[in-house]
Amino acid sequence: MLRGGTNNLRIDVGRRKNLRKEARVCLACLCEEIEDEKHFLLSCPMYVRERVEMFKKIREKCKLEHVERLDEDSQLNVLIGIGWRNKEQELREIVLEYIRKALDIRKRLVP
Repeated sequence: MLRGGTNNLRIDVGRRKNLRKEARVCLACLCEEIEDEKHFLLSCPMYVRERVEMFKKIREKCKLEHVERLDEDSQLNVLIGIGWRNKEQELREIVLEYIRKALDIRKRLVP
């Protein structure tokens, strides 16, 4: 759903409701950043612990030790499964675990 833009992040909900892009800010962290896939997966401060755990698992299970040193666009590509076919299943499981945990937190924070 993140790859296809059919999720409940503010960027997509706002698109369906015809909200201005500036109005699609993250309601979990209130940092005035647009809640898009990159913010949700890589920068929202509300999910730091879960993100650290995700990258640790990626390093250990997938042997992708350099992924945290990539720029954000490249990191996003790795997390959504672009360019790592031989690690695709392991990455998918790790990222889905992160998404589940982050969405649980988000549900508690965002009405």
